[in-house]
Amino acid sequence: MTVSPQIFRLLLVQLGIALALLFALMAPGSALSALELSKENKLKAAYLLNFTKFIEWPLKAPSTERQLLYICLQDLTPFDVFLKQLISSRSAIPGKRSIKVVSLDEAEACDLTYLHSTMSVISPVVLASVTVADSQEVGDLQAAITFYLDQRKLRFEVDMATLDVDVSSELLKLARLKTRLDNTIVRTGKSN
Repeated sequence: MTVSPQIFRLLLVQLGIALALLFALMAPGSALSALELSKENKLKAAYLLNFTKFIEWPLKAPSTERQLLYICLQDLTPFDVFLKQLISSRSAIPGKRSIKVVSLDEAEACDLTYLHSTMSVISPVVLASVTVADSQEVGDLQAAITFYLDQRKLRFEVDMATLDVDVSSELLKLARLKTRLDNTIVRTGKSN
């Protein structure tokens, strides 16, 4: 059976469109990937957004206009699209700064930085922010907040020694607190 050149080109175009659509659906920013996001990653994104409600950052410069609060995400953060959707769907809180999510590689300044893997070099941008670590393995870099699992529940630990911001007592009630006493780490609160 022979196929005319016109039909062959049409089949190639249709195949190309189908492949492009398939790759678009599999891309990290697609709606399909947001649906496949694990419950744990959705919770981490929600926690990051909620941390901004209970932490007070000093304003960077005196200004009459509201400044942006930057959440910086390490590359390939699994929930970046979901976090952006959460932020865009929430209503603005009077008196609070608007939130912008940026890639850590492109950031000039960060207020809250999320790290899901260790970094060989920690930039000054990260050091100047409230750092949230995905796990205790990543948290070795003196993260202010570290996620951990306790009996299959996602929890977080706050390292009081690393904070240069005001944290609400309401947030601290939910956290396991990490303090240092004579070079010994002491954990108190939720699931010691």
